[in-house]
Amino acid sequence: MNSGRHAPLLLAASLATFTWSLGVSAIPIVIDDFNTNVAVINNNVAPNTVTGFTGDSGIGMVGDRTIDLSVLTGGGTNTASAIVESGLLSLSNSVTTNSFVTVSWDFLSLDLTDGGSNTGLFFNLPAPIDNDLTIGFALNGGASATQFFPDGSTGTNLFIDFDDFVNGDDADEATSLEVSFSSDDPAWDAGFNFIEANTDVPVPATFSLIALGLLGIGVSRRKRAG
Repeated sequence: MNSGRHAPLLLAASLATFTWSLGVSAIPIVIDDFNTNVAVINNNVAPNTVTGFTGDSGIGMVGDRTIDLSVLTGGGTNTASAIVESGLLSLSNSVTTNSFVTVSWDFLSLDLTDGGSNTGLFFNLPAPIDNDLTIGFALNGGASATQFFPDGSTGTNLFIDFDDFVNGDDADEATSLEVSFSSDDPAWDAGFNFIEANTDVPVPATFSLIALGLLGIGVSRRKRAG
């Protein structure tokens, strides 16, 4: 009699495990949602570099973020800027100015792949960029992968696979990520947001657990029949 009462519990536990596993198969790692605000503005006549630092904000950003803004050509008041505000990194240059911007995150060793499929970086260019733009990506300070975007490019859920990195194997033990923005044309502008790594979280041996549950039900029935 007692084993008969346990049978529905075994079945319920098995089905609950199956349902839970379906709901958590793919969870992205949000590296930065760009909601931790900072402004880096170069106001100097001579080309130079201005740096802005933002500490880890928790769930909205993995690790500390540093923005380096270097003016390559041009000068004067408000020659170039990199501003993080309301979920967007805005990069701009005055008419005669060209800059090079690097955004980097430093964190403890982090598996950006976690054994998942489609492992790489997703990002958005929410508005058309002004003039050609090259975006570089680097892991752990090593050689980077690059993507070129012509004038007017825009798009969401843009993707670069870790396999395209020269040192893509470092993605499973990443300690830093760097994204750089540059152009051969002066006065380029761009918006950039929502950078994340896609990953899958491991799930338990679901079907094995279900099999054990059904086995328990079969045993309890045989005991009752006997």
